[in-house]
Amino acid sequence: MAILAECPRCHRKQKSKNRKCIKCQTDLDKQKRNDKVIYWIAFRLPGQKNITWERIGFSNDDARAYETDRIDRMNKGRLKTKEDLIPKEPVPEPQDTMTFQELSNWYLEQDFLKDKKSCWQKKNSLKNFNKTFGNRIISSITVNDLLNYQTNRMEKDSKAKATVDNEMQEAKRVINNAYQNDKVNEEVLKRFKSIKKVLKRGANKRKVIITQRQYEDIFRKLPARSREPFMVLRWTGMREGEVLSLTWGQVSPLENRMIRLEADMTKDDEEREIPVTGEVVLYLKERYDQVKDQENIEMKRIFSVTKDQFIYDVRAACREAKAPYGRTLKNGFTAHTLRHTFNTEMALAGISQHIIQELTGHSSDEMFKRYLHIIDETKRKAIEQYEEWVRNGDRVNKNVNKVLQNSTNEGNLKEEEDQAEAKQPTKIIEVLVVPKRGLEPLQELLPTRP
Repeated sequence: MAILAECPRCHRKQKSKNRKCIKCQTDLDKQKRNDKVIYWIAFRLPGQKNITWERIGFSNDDARAYETDRIDRMNKGRLKTKEDLIPKEPVPEPQDTMTFQELSNWYLEQDFLKDKKSCWQKKNSLKNFNKTFGNRIISSITVNDLLNYQTNRMEKDSKAKATVDNEMQEAKRVINNAYQNDKVNEEVLKRFKSIKKVLKRGANKRKVIITQRQYEDIFRKLPARSREPFMVLRWTGMREGEVLSLTWGQVSPLENRMIRLEADMTKDDEEREIPVTGEVVLYLKERYDQVKDQENIEMKRIFSVTKDQFIYDVRAACREAKAPYGRTLKNGFTAHTLRHTFNTEMALAGISQHIIQELTGHSSDEMFKRYLHIIDETKRKAIEQYEEWVRNGDRVNKNVNKVLQNSTNEGNLKEEEDQAEAKQPTKIIEVLVVPKRGLEPLQELLPTRP
């Protein structure tokens, strides 16, 4: 098999690497640059003596690709006659015929999703995404379409950045899973992966906690059905969904003062046990005495209020207590604020970070710090303590000079230089101007508090 170039003047077929035509001496290099040279591939089909000629076009790269394809097909026994050279109708790929709505329906029907607690959230996010792209063929969705979707959701629909990111993230999961199952190609995958989040990391961190008085004001305004879960949130640091889905079997026996959460109930899919205060136990005992004679009591939920009812009650109570409510308002309260308050007050009470993380279920230090807020009074006390420590300038300077003197005398310097430097007091400026060795660790240059 060979690749041949046809001279545009005399039409003589010859080696593609020839710079001039062997017959008419035409400058083939110039004709190639002007796309006037036609490339052919010549080969013999299996069992035939005659040479088969196949016209490719004006690209040498295309000719090489066809040559590789023909060799591969002949080796696999799929190229035996000239009829096999006739191009067949290409089989359309799934992304060229399937809409995003059809693909998302396929994704949501997978068994591994049905058992997940967050399945309803995925459905809601994809439902919103499909309002724009549901009827679009997957391969027709461009990067600009996705960027415009993010902008329109934030500006026209007034949606929060976190909401837009969640919707786009679910769409990416659909495409990624479809790629792993050969339903979309790599090009479609790259388009969706190129879309970045609009919410910067840590930008939605809220530094809101409430005082005990604010808690009591809101608690008094709540209806009876929401007071108990509100109190449990306050004194356990549990998540809202974890509290509202509690059953009597998870707190029985009440004498143990312990709430046991199964792995399928927690956000991080890990079991957790939370001790409760005497106030919480007292309320739970009163409630339990009213329902203990019912059948299968251990399987029944403790709180009858639904999540929507609870949110409505808390919002109304905040309005009556003249407290700002919602994430969009400055210092706005939500039920999740009680979890932030629990974290912060536990740290202020001197509880170790490890124990707080065990109670709240924070698996990473980063997430723990996100929920930990240092109140202004604590910051002021820290500055006052630092200022008092710094005021004794003589003692600080002595400590600094002593550390610098020790660091200068150490190392592999010559003995004569060591002795000369030991006789003269070391100045603080020397470490900044002419360090004779590598820079010392920063902590060694700081004065230690006696």
